[in-house]
Amino acid sequence: MEEVKHRTQGQNESIGLYLSVMSNLFARFTHKISDAKQLKILMKNILPFYQTQLGLVEITSIPQLLKLGVIQKSNSAWSSPILMVPKKDGSLRFCVDFRKINQVIEKDAYPLPYISNTLDKLRNAQYLSSLDIKSAYWQIPLHPDSQPYTAFTTLKNHLVAAPVLSCPDFSKTFTIQCDASDYGIGAALTQEFDDGEKVICYLSQSLSRQQRKFSTTEKECLAVLWAIEKLRPYVEGSHFKVITDHYSLLWLRKLQNPSGRLARWSVRLQQYDFEIIHRKGKEHLVPDALSRAVPVVETVAIIPETPSTDKWYNKLLESIQRHPIRYPKFRIEDQLLYKAVDTKNEYGFPEQQGKWKIVVPKDKRIEILHQHHDIPTSGHLGVYKTFHRLATKYYWPKMKSDVASYIRKCQACIKSKPEQRTKAGEMGGHSQISAPWEVISIDLVGPLPRSSKGYNHILVVVDLFSKFSLCFPLRKATASKVVEHLENDVFLLFGVPRKIVSDK
Repeated sequence: MEEVKHRTQGQNESIGLYLSVMSNLFARFTHKISDAKQLKILMKNILPFYQTQLGLVEITSIPQLLKLGVIQKSNSAWSSPILMVPKKDGSLRFCVDFRKINQVIEKDAYPLPYISNTLDKLRNAQYLSSLDIKSAYWQIPLHPDSQPYTAFTTLKNHLVAAPVLSCPDFSKTFTIQCDASDYGIGAALTQEFDDGEKVICYLSQSLSRQQRKFSTTEKECLAVLWAIEKLRPYVEGSHFKVITDHYSLLWLRKLQNPSGRLARWSVRLQQYDFEIIHRKGKEHLVPDALSRAVPVVETVAIIPETPSTDKWYNKLLESIQRHPIRYPKFRIEDQLLYKAVDTKNEYGFPEQQGKWKIVVPKDKRIEILHQHHDIPTSGHLGVYKTFHRLATKYYWPKMKSDVASYIRKCQACIKSKPEQRTKAGEMGGHSQISAPWEVISIDLVGPLPRSSKGYNHILVVVDLFSKFSLCFPLRKATASKVVEHLENDVFLLFGVPRKIVSDK
């Protein structure tokens, strides 16, 4: 600093002129090193991997980096995690964790020069300075073939990370934003807080094949009905708002003589206290994205090209065709047999998606169980959730037991899932025994091959002090027969014990 104070006016002017001439070397947000050699990444023979959560992720730098052209949007199969690393001055440095990428690339070695050789080249230099290149790492362009390997993801984590999702405040008004697309419906539950609007939860669901045939108004109305009934624990008994981008729904509750599907839905909505607010589609982004971010789920074809081999199904189908009045809970539509079934969802509430379920013949049940349990979008769920997923669309006798039997034999579930049943109880230790027939142990053996006199079980009684054993044959292993032998053949001869040990 002393040298700076004692510099002459000429020296200051010379330094200023030099800095102005070389200004392109200093930090300019639009600056790039245009003649830098493109870096190409050579990958080993390995499949893409996806990121895991790592550290604190900030996306405030993303718009600036996009504007500068440092990054661009990508649909690469590769994805590395990002994090913000604190600098010495307290600011944050945007970093991408390429450690996984570095493990699978072919490395190039560049020798570093000795510092003594660098200093020897300075020779008669009068001024020495150190220049910190602004974001030097960003100045080296990547070869187009290597750009997919450096992709990273930020949006998915921040959809569900605080402060995006908030806890509900039941003293404030809830708002349901809903929308429908050609193949899905979506909704978001929000509330207004002092620091702005906060999301409580997101919802989305695929439309069935029948629902995709609805008109636009019917799909939008279905989205409203579905969202309200799904969020019933939040909004029931209080006034709330429903925001939609479909203007026609404003007159939904004002129909004078409603009929058909809309009339039934209107009646189901009358129990709720809400007002419908219209919002332009270009401002209705969140529910619109949710309605389009769902997979199209096709219903498994029940009627094969050849007639079903299930005698029960064919006989029932024939009887309904001959005498439809005798079967009010059945109907035939598009060559499919339907039955009216009142079901409850996995939370115990009545299912509101319609009570008409497709009746499935035996020769199609395994295929449907496979589609709703084994495929990647089904997730190998347990018996309870798989059954309720099936019960929303299908019906056949003893469906729950068939689901349980199918899942018990699923090899993927056997290998990867822990045992859910409660561990069998142990007999436990015995207290101090000081006399014969103070404590006895009883158990049943069988069923065994039936004897000529009709016996197929054996009641075994053991004195735990002397290990003396008694065996009694039984024709029926019932509680009354066991008590009868204990009273007549044990208690009357040896006395009533202080304790009886049994695994029943």
